[in-house]
Amino acid sequence: METNTNNTVVIQPKGYTLEVTSWENDADNFQTRSKTFNNKEDAILAQDMVMTIGECGNNGGAGIGNLYNNSNKTYKIITRYLLNNRPVFDLFNIEPKPEELFPEFIQKIREVRDIDIEKWDEWLDDKVENEPEVIYEWGDILMDSIQELLGYSGGYCRVYDSSRIIYAPEDIRLEITQ
Repeated sequence: METNTNNTVVIQPKGYTLEVTSWENDADNFQTRSKTFNNKEDAILAQDMVMTIGECGNNGGAGIGNLYNNSNKTYKIITRYLLNNRPVFDLFNIEPKPEELFPEFIQKIREVRDIDIEKWDEWLDDKVENEPEVIYEWGDILMDSIQELLGYSGGYCRVYDSSRIIYAPEDIRLEITQ
């Protein structure tokens, strides 16, 4: 919480605050974290990311929740998500952008992604397998953002449980009287 010289403390910052609740590997130690965004679209994009990537990766789930942080599987899931959700690069300032690294990226999207999902997945798998330095660079950057929202649990990714977005048109402050 932010305290200023007027003896007040900000309890809810101005903007769209995404609150995310997560749990540890054995479905305990629930934790809620939050991050405030300037606009609703960014908060929704971050919410979609954490819901999708934070899904439990065990028992057939498609996310990284409950997986080891530094596993190849975790980084592949993150890379696949990023390449399928290009606006996340801008939201979290992830560099290099895919079109800078893979000049054919934009053309491949136009040609394949929306027409033949199987060919798109093959192309993504090829990039993930043959560009490991990119996987880890992108994965590390996005993992920091994911852990900011989900938390961290001793080498394993926490599992997304629920979330909500709260809007405050201005900072909400409380006065400190003593």
